[in-house]
Amino acid sequence: MSTNTLAADTTLLLPAELLLAVFAHLPLASRITATHVCWRWRDAALAAPALLWSQIVSKGSRPGALEAQLARAGNVKIDLQLVVPEHGYEIMVAAAAEHLHKVRSLSYSASIDGYFASRRIAGWKECVVGLLSCPVPTLEVLHIGLLYDQLPTPLFSGQCPKLRHVSLRSTSFKTPYVVVPSVTLLEYSSYTLDRGKLRAIASMFTSTTALRLHYASHHDLLTTDTSMLDLFPSLEYLSVQLTGTRDSVRSSKILFELLRHKDIRTIEIHSQVLSKRDDDFMLLVGTLVDALQTPQQLTFASVGDFCTVAVRLTDSRGFSRMLRSYPCNSLLIEPVLSHITTLEVTEIDAIPNFVGVRLPFLHTLTVYLLFPVSHTVDDIAELSIFLPAPRQPQAIDCPMLRRLRLSTLVSKDICPSYGGIPTLSPEMICDFVQQCLRTSRPLLDVLSFHGVVILQHVPENVAAMLLLAQDVQFHPAPSDLFDIMDSPFDLYDQWD
Repeated sequence: MSTNTLAADTTLLLPAELLLAVFAHLPLASRITATHVCWRWRDAALAAPALLWSQIVSKGSRPGALEAQLARAGNVKIDLQLVVPEHGYEIMVAAAAEHLHKVRSLSYSASIDGYFASRRIAGWKECVVGLLSCPVPTLEVLHIGLLYDQLPTPLFSGQCPKLRHVSLRSTSFKTPYVVVPSVTLLEYSSYTLDRGKLRAIASMFTSTTALRLHYASHHDLLTTDTSMLDLFPSLEYLSVQLTGTRDSVRSSKILFELLRHKDIRTIEIHSQVLSKRDDDFMLLVGTLVDALQTPQQLTFASVGDFCTVAVRLTDSRGFSRMLRSYPCNSLLIEPVLSHITTLEVTEIDAIPNFVGVRLPFLHTLTVYLLFPVSHTVDDIAELSIFLPAPRQPQAIDCPMLRRLRLSTLVSKDICPSYGGIPTLSPEMICDFVQQCLRTSRPLLDVLSFHGVVILQHVPENVAAMLLLAQDVQFHPAPSDLFDIMDSPFDLYDQWD
């Protein structure tokens, strides 16, 4: 390293704080490479274990690598992710066990599918179960992937006082259940979910306030005399993701029961198995409305080749319900629309469907401009967006409308970068406001653009657009279409 005089000389004038700021933005493998460039870089990097070496990912591919990473972390709290290999897992688990006293987050999974791992990697489950029996006084987050075995009782010998977030996948439970009272965030993923498993996790994690369930098949989760609040009395947030089952009738029945919980502050339903008939979906949306006291906000979303549809309602108390599913042709239910004050439409082609609908209390309308139309040879760096014209000579009746937001979406999955910022012509905005919207107010309070550049080649058209509202604003685009509800799991999704 001492022969690399060029690298050493060019960095001698840089303070260690600046070097560390650069190193912190590098992936782990590049940080290790940086320690072999010169002694100055190495000394600076090794002197900051909390900043650079507290996150450890081990796949067991290199002998001694995990031990070296653990030593480099020193005495700081670490986030440890283990991907158990087909061979050499005993050494990995043993090395991790020696440092459990300083682990803040622990995640493990198998390098091959867990079902086949249980047959091909003899003994690895026993090693992992042994790891889960060791005391961990500093552990806060636990992710167990593909165990296909029972959790030890008690978990971590009952010595995990700081554990607050647990994520379990394909895990079973043995009796007697030993309570882990510190856990408030709980995730459980399994191919099948029945009342027995649900009662098991409820018996172990009695203080759960946020619950996320992901399963493909279920067997009578709830009875008429049992509710989620009976099992989890402190529950405030519930997210259910249902995939894979063909029994859409029974699935819909379960979702009806979940949505009727009026005392849970936030409920999200993500389903791919509901009946595609409009009346079934609208009945579920009606259940959303009934579950809330006074619905105030409805979000309509339909995106992608699979036509995923999302509906969210929020009431005056801040209680929210979201339903996300596969397609139906109509989500516009008059009893729902008559209450809402905020409407978000995330598909341009859906706007004409609102024509002729009366929205008496609507004060904010957001239109997401997701779909590009074309590029021209002369203007390849710009993306032109077209607002739709009404399909009939009738406007959206929104007499109290005060705010109109027109927004693109920065997302590689939905609106990829075409080499420039999307553009919108001012005359098209004027036509949309004057022809598609009927309001009793002479001017909008606010006309805002998010991630859009307004073409200015005709000054009089720009001036006409500016006269539509008292205040015209420009903002960056939002980053995620379905980031429409604050989730208590957002801070802890590092292992997803």
